Amino acid sequence: LRGGTAVRLASAGVLAVLHGGGAWLVGHPWTVPLAQPMTVALIQGGVAQDQKWLPSQLGPTMDLYLDRTLEHADRDLVVWPEAAIPAVRREVADYLDVVDAEARRAGLAVVLGILQQDPVTRRYHNSVISLGTAVGEYHKRHLVPFGEYFPVPDFVRGWMKVLDLPYTDIAEGEPDQAPIQIDGQRAALTICYEDIFGAEQRVFLPEASFLINVSNDAWFGDSIAPHQHLQMARMRALETGRAMLRATNTGISAIIGADGRIEAVSPQFEIHVLTGTIQPREGATPWVIWGNLLTVVPAAVLLVLGALRGPWRGRSSEHAGDRV
Repeated sequence: LRGGTAVRLASAGVLAVLHGGGAWLVGHPWTVPLAQPMTVALIQGGVAQDQKWLPSQLGPTMDLYLDRTLEHADRDLVVWPEAAIPAVRREVADYLDVVDAEARRAGLAVVLGILQQDPVTRRYHNSVISLGTAVGEYHKRHLVPFGEYFPVPDFVRGWMKVLDLPYTDIAEGEPDQAPIQIDGQRAALTICYEDIFGAEQRVFLPEASFLINVSNDAWFGDSIAPHQHLQMARMRALETGRAMLRATNTGISAIIGADGRIEAVSPQFEIHVLTGTIQPREGATPWVIWGNLLTVVPAAVLLVLGALRGPWRGRSSEHAGDRV
């Protein structure tokens, strides 16, 4: 606004390109429907974080998820949240066998979050496993510092043990894991805040036809954080052109369309089963093809232009002084 006519016209042109180009990009069908729509149910246990890991809560939690799953066995897919069952997988193996058998009997795919220990390495993983007709599993790759691992040297760990403060890190999953197979479709998995890092989901694309995020935002209580997390998840759906299923322990669970719009959402801090339909899709958006290059390259160009303009402005000022 403070520049000359040429600068103002150039600025107006840039704004027009940004807004007009954005409107065109949003309306462009980068992906297309693949196969038949899929009926889904997202189970939100509604267990508060300060109650979740109490021994007395384990039985009721297991019953809750099994009962709600059986009530929606007519669906194609049921998703449970991150660490839905407050136990290590081997500790509840018999229970999971029952869920698996019931799901297979109904022709149902079940995807759920749970902690598990590798029998060979003895290391723990924050995982998503599949039961019933679903196939595959996923281990969380992007861990939370101080929540899932301590970024400290070994001598600090030794000091913690001396003070009777032992701590076992969660192990990172491999970076190139395969999508989970569900009724002939591939699902891209993320756990908790992994869905705020868009670039990390590109490893699954364009093969995956929809997205699944399991999370536990109970840590944040009644704050703005769960709402912000949902907004970030919507961006992942929009930039990939694929629907997202987001199952959380206490909310906000949601079914998000391939255009980033919320199609169904759960209330917070309640036991709730969110049902709906998603459309698997195939194809690649510009972001799937080029990723963060779409922002990194223009940013680098602007930095170069700014560096070149700095000396030029300095010389112009000197010449103006000479003329005065």
